[in-house]
Amino acid sequence: MGAAVKRRRVGRPPGPAPDPAARREELLAAAERAIRANGPDIGMGDIAAEIGLTKPAVYRSLGDKAQLSAALAGRIADRLADQLTAAVGGGGEIRPAVTAAIDVFCGFVDEDTNLYRFVVHGSVGTPHTGLPSRPLVARLGRLISGQLAGVLEPAGAAPGLADTWAYAILGGVFAATERWRRHRHVSRAELVEQLAAFIVPALESAVAAPRPSGPERAQR
Repeated sequence: MGAAVKRRRVGRPPGPAPDPAARREELLAAAERAIRANGPDIGMGDIAAEIGLTKPAVYRSLGDKAQLSAALAGRIADRLADQLTAAVGGGGEIRPAVTAAIDVFCGFVDEDTNLYRFVVHGSVGTPHTGLPSRPLVARLGRLISGQLAGVLEPAGAAPGLADTWAYAILGGVFAATERWRRHRHVSRAELVEQLAAFIVPALESAVAAPRPSGPERAQR
């Protein structure tokens, strides 16, 4: 009798193993597409079906719904950070920079609403708290703080002011934009201008304030 036919083992297809980080990015991108297409109330089973995996496989790769929301928030924060940096540029006048930065965030809420809603409060199944997800706040807060520090610190602003104002601005813009998303009481352009009119004077006053010198500066 001839040599036995060699049977191929069942399992992963032949070839190099996929890079885990790259595979995770592919799955997160697929999850984003599923959420955009089906809305923020989509379940993990539906996400699994859209991706083409079983529900247990999705849980192993991406975690539960809260973990998926946090992972997507990190991806979104990175994209928004790149857009904010490009919009603000290397400096210049405060009002155009602030207006452009606000419009980036409002644009995300307006144009990618399903993904925004999933990341903000789709993972917990409870009424919206008025606060964005933690990864989104942390990433954008650090970025805004750094940009404000570059303007405020050379003007002699109090230490820590950039960090305080960064999160105050972020919280205010987020809350106002969330209400606008629900009620659309003004146009998006008007919303951006109204928020800029609220934020810019405070920044301009801090920059225009005379820098302390001598003993007064030493006490600060």
